[in-house]
Amino acid sequence: MPRARTAHLSLEGRAFLHEYDWRQDAGFEVLTLVDHAHLGAGNKVLHNVVGGASA
Repeated sequence: MPRARTAHLSLEGRAFLHEYDWRQDAGFEVLTLVDHAHLGAGNKVLHNVVGGASA
């Protein structure tokens, strides 16, 4: 989400927002620059509300 959409809000340092526009990233090369070993969140299934639920 572009920061311009939330610029009027006071987030009081509680959120980190960046301005990534996938349409300007040919081949998604910017996404490969992230150091997943240090900055990644691991398996995203655990972050999903129903990730641990089984039928």
